Amino acid sequence: MTGGGDVQLVSIFDLPRIAGVINVEGRPFRFILPYRDVIKLIGFYGLNIPNIDSIIDGPSGHDFIVIDAAIYSAFFSKLSISGSIDERRYLSVHDDVKSGMKNGVVNSARDHFLFQGYLEGRRAVLLVDGAKPQRSKLTKPGLILSRQFS
Repeated sequence: MTGGGDVQLVSIFDLPRIAGVINVEGRPFRFILPYRDVIKLIGFYGLNIPNIDSIIDGPSGHDFIVIDAAIYSAFFSKLSISGSIDERRYLSVHDDVKSGMKNGVVNSARDHFLFQGYLEGRRAVLLVDGAKPQRSKLTKPGLILSRQFS
């Protein structure tokens, strides 16, 4: 843990992607997270993610973790996230965020992604030390990323 009580500093690159959201009455009810990403987060940072509802197995073993959205959101809110996103690209695909910034409701694309967009399952281009995004042969065709968050 860091010096700020129970706040843990975590790199933006180590956040598990939200692979799916199960909504009930239009609100997130359960998040589906890749098993390996969660295990990496727990192992590297020594974090405890509470109350995993279930583990979904596939041909290669454990594939996904299903967790209550409110519990994961509360866990996530205790993290201090380091790292940057390509704000220009994020705004180019999320008109509502762009509008929110123009109206003074949203401070920045990064803030939106970290405090709302991530938990909505939105995608962002992650930047290493503010570096310009590069094409990666490891990403899906058509994505221009320095590191893929999807």
